[in-house]
Amino acid sequence: MRTTLQAAALALVVVGCGAGMKSSASTEPTSVSIPPEKVRTEIVGASPQQKEILLSALSGAGDRRIARIAVAKAEADWGVADGVGLEFTPRPDAADMRMSWEAELVGDAFAQRSRELGLAPVAYISIPGSSSAIGERRRPATEKEARAFVERLEFESKRAGAKLREAELLKPLGYAVAVTVEVSDPAEFLDRRAPDMFQRVGEPPRDYDLRFVDSKGEGVSENWNAGSGGSAWVREDLEGCSPYLVSHPVTYEPPPCPDQSPSRQ
Repeated sequence: MRTTLQAAALALVVVGCGAGMKSSASTEPTSVSIPPEKVRTEIVGASPQQKEILLSALSGAGDRRIARIAVAKAEADWGVADGVGLEFTPRPDAADMRMSWEAELVGDAFAQRSRELGLAPVAYISIPGSSSAIGERRRPATEKEARAFVERLEFESKRAGAKLREAELLKPLGYAVAVTVEVSDPAEFLDRRAPDMFQRVGEPPRDYDLRFVDSKGEGVSENWNAGSGGSAWVREDLEGCSPYLVSHPVTYEPPPCPDQSPSRQ
């Protein structure tokens, strides 16, 4: 099940900042930025200034998952006078949660730069199946903060019996982090070790995507946060093990955790 959340409700349960942690990081985050002239995403309906902003944001995000961005007058019921909306189309092989996250990053960067330059305000962004309002952007992470998060995550992943497989730095405006962690025992990890691991890792950057995969590389869970919101997903057979605090209908009953753990009643 995939659940869209407001940023304040996204549930990496964080209470510490990793104080006193001894560094043993070995994974250097990879920068995914490319020159703006190499961006392949089609941009339609944008003014020259708007196109320049979008090209800059896309180059900082690596331009890997978004096929097309359309800029159009915002629909009246969004309540933003003279505003615009952004419609994102994914590439055929990239209609996943990370594409949604990258669209949010690009949309937030576009909205922030548009405010700074006095351009038309951005009311919302749309991806296939959903639309979300653009709010006031909070301070993004610095490069130092983003790298420190990766270092803490690698250390605590090892401590929790997991392995950091990949870490990427994006810079659509401020710094964002995309990480992939491998776990060999998904049910046991999510149900018993993930909550403590999240507490020890501490506060993540404002803009991050955290993906867990099994030893075959298949998705286990994923959650992301961007300036305007967030989303969380847990593989269907593992929903009963979920460490994420997300809202469900009153009648919803997740399947039992495969390891039959009694810790979630």
